[in-house]
Amino acid sequence: MAAHEPKDSVMAASPAFHPGAAAQRRALIRHYKDNPPPMGVYAVRCDAAQLVCVKASMNLPGAFNRDQFQLRMGGHPDRRLQQAWHAHGAAALRFEVLDTLKHRADATEADYRSELAALHALWHEELAA
Repeated sequence: MAAHEPKDSVMAASPAFHPGAAAQRRALIRHYKDNPPPMGVYAVRCDAAQLVCVKASMNLPGAFNRDQFQLRMGGHPDRRLQQAWHAHGAAALRFEVLDTLKHRADATEADYRSELAALHALWHEELAA
């Protein structure tokens, strides 16, 4: 019986077996659905290399994380940005939000993608990136 005690104590400590865990999980899911991540256009700048990369995303925090991870791992698809990272370091790159879109109840994903493409083109032209 002693062999089962650690397993039982682990299972008892697991959130899946905690009273009210299902209600908490539903509340977290509802919060996630009610609060979508910000979307918009952002720039990655490296003043040392005189480089500006304009990008758009349906999830700005996720895009920042993805770009930073790819740069740290040396596998970013934008070779110019990756070279700037290697030459000048992480501190030389700035991530900044240029414009955001507001979430609307009547908009579809296609609407947002179309609006993001238009904003991206506008900012790309403005910054001549």
